[in-house]
Amino acid sequence: MPVAQKRNSILVVGASFLASAALIAPTTGVALATNDGQGDTTVSAAASKRLSAIRDTAAKAAIWGLAPEFSYRFNRYNKLVTAPYNTMAYAPFAAQWDNASTNAGNASVIYLNTSLSLSKTDVVYTTPPSNGTYQMSQVLDAFINTVADPGTRTTPTDNMTHYLVVGPNSKYANETSVTMGGVTFPVISLGTNRGEILARVLGDPNAPPSDPRSFASSFENVAKKYAVNTLEAFKRNGYAPVYPTGPDAYSIPPVTEERQQRAAKWRNVPDEAVPFFEQVGAALRLSSIPTKRTGIGGTLAADLPPYVVEQPGFDGVYYLPSAGQQRTLRNFKSIGLTAKGFKVPQGWGAAELNALQTGFTRGLTAAKARLLQATTDATNYWLYVNETDKFGTYKNTRAGYLNRASAIYAGGFPNLPTDGFYATQIRELGGNSPLNGDNTYSVTFLPPDAADSQLPADSVLPPITQGPGGEALGFWSLTVYQPDFSEAPAPFISQASVLNTAYSNADSTIVSIDTEASTITVLASDVGPLRPGTAILFGDNAAEFSDQLQPDRSYFIATSPVVNAAGTIPGIDEVTYTFPIAETWQQELSAKGTPIQQVNGSTPTPQGAIIELTSAQREVEPLRYGIVQPVSQLGSLQIESYEKGNPGLQPNADGSFTIWMAPSLPAGVPATNWIPTPSQAYLQSVYPDATLLDSNIQPILRMYYPQAGNQPPSVLPCPAGTTGCGDGLPTTYVIPDIINESNRQ
Repeated sequence: MPVAQKRNSILVVGASFLASAALIAPTTGVALATNDGQGDTTVSAAASKRLSAIRDTAAKAAIWGLAPEFSYRFNRYNKLVTAPYNTMAYAPFAAQWDNASTNAGNASVIYLNTSLSLSKTDVVYTTPPSNGTYQMSQVLDAFINTVADPGTRTTPTDNMTHYLVVGPNSKYANETSVTMGGVTFPVISLGTNRGEILARVLGDPNAPPSDPRSFASSFENVAKKYAVNTLEAFKRNGYAPVYPTGPDAYSIPPVTEERQQRAAKWRNVPDEAVPFFEQVGAALRLSSIPTKRTGIGGTLAADLPPYVVEQPGFDGVYYLPSAGQQRTLRNFKSIGLTAKGFKVPQGWGAAELNALQTGFTRGLTAAKARLLQATTDATNYWLYVNETDKFGTYKNTRAGYLNRASAIYAGGFPNLPTDGFYATQIRELGGNSPLNGDNTYSVTFLPPDAADSQLPADSVLPPITQGPGGEALGFWSLTVYQPDFSEAPAPFISQASVLNTAYSNADSTIVSIDTEASTITVLASDVGPLRPGTAILFGDNAAEFSDQLQPDRSYFIATSPVVNAAGTIPGIDEVTYTFPIAETWQQELSAKGTPIQQVNGSTPTPQGAIIELTSAQREVEPLRYGIVQPVSQLGSLQIESYEKGNPGLQPNADGSFTIWMAPSLPAGVPATNWIPTPSQAYLQSVYPDATLLDSNIQPILRMYYPQAGNQPPSVLPCPAGTTGCGDGLPTTYVIPDIINESNRQ
């Protein structure tokens, strides 16, 4: 649609939550609508009214309680399979289909996660210089409100910084800065005993390892300089950070089967109301609701550190964004939920418990429906997930709690829009048809000078904040996921991403080939880890070593590699790794038939035939291999890569850039511009025995450090009272349409 036709359109989404709720199946067997005995003439009007009140209260309590329940459950899960409390978990590989990464993991960033427990200790959070490579940190309280966001945008620096992170009972809780041992610590006061630190560091998963912005380079030179220590450990080390050591340093160690089984109960939101509210109650016992005077509450704007996130409705006096929820919590006493925990009220029977279950299901369904709101052509049918102040921090109102609950299903920890703006599509043209991996879609970004003089600027490259020299301080990327509302860690990166090997190289010589065991022996790779399920590819002469091998096609490491000590192979004074190769690989499937990303530390079992190797390695024209760098996302990093002469996003003749999302490479399209999607044919080839397979997809566009709203074009709203900013338009930049090319054929 021409810009002129969109100029006066309303750019914010608009359907009611419950109207969209009908599109989502409940997560339990309890129907959304039930009379709870209302059809029984023996039930009195008073009893019917009481059951209705239970349903209504339970729905509101489920929406309000999802945030503390998620934070509590996420803490417990990560303690078992990722890292102990107050210990940083380093993920040395990009988010992809075969690792847990984080909720809605993005392959363009390195994730560093810490689950906080601050009731008995203060924690020192060490960050490297934030200039040069884009970085952002979210420090979240037990209600998933962001209380601090140090990083490139808020605290640009060439120096390492040590933040003191404290809970409400710390003697430093009311401070913004404290000096000890010659070190000045900026203080981050959570206001709750439990919380999270989630850091994101730019890392290009498709760049060669030698590129300074590659995932490997960023992990080695930036991510490894982050650290989390208790204050006592920091002091004992001479007021310096203690970094991990040992064989599992800077990685997530293997997890025992027993721990995996214990962690399973914390993976998803409970289906039943009583266990859910019991978890909410446990969360409240660990982290009480802060007041407006907790921590640095009452601090004036002039004294507020730049990394502290102002609460919604900030009027010059700061208080913790989770303060002020006590009145809401008191409303849930009638169903047994208080600050002391949860207990089913005395005298309740089946009718009351059924009403509780019905209300609980209604509440969570409404939260999911926030992500299925009706969209319009004014946004080219993109849903702006974290627009304005609705995500990252949340108003203590009914609407704020609903947005907060929806954030859980959007990935758990959506950041502030000024740090990273998210937009998504699940349905074609805002209708009822889901985007499907069997179709071919295109998204075309026009060069900035192609924007019409009128605002909003339609379909140009995403506007990112620039430095004094005109360089982009942030970046943008378009990622393709598979949605699944039955799974809390969803949406998931698709295994189909390994179908594109355009950014991968078979440039490593295989040390030896054992034709009897059908194994290969290799050196360590600087691209990624050698572990079961890792996708690998082979060079042009692959078929000469097995008629089951083809060049530039993905295969998989079939088992945990055997580690051979340096010198085991004559002439090789390095550690080597030996393993067989699988033709295909299966993941766990959800109840809806969606492939689920691997659980942290689990040891998966290979599926598919083991490749029979028929020729030994040779000196002349040896067999070469490489680790596949899957293509689940493309964006500004790949444009920069192409400009540097590396594989990257190629421009069209008019200077525009088209990203293709399709089950196979469209005719005439550069492979570097293609994100593979999971078609039914592909899924059936991997899961031939499955009775239900889901091929729906969910694109998400992220803009890290988007251009400020008062500098059009910008996807961010213009600040109130700003003049010359699009004549009052809610936003002055519109993301391009997703075009279903299959409908054009």
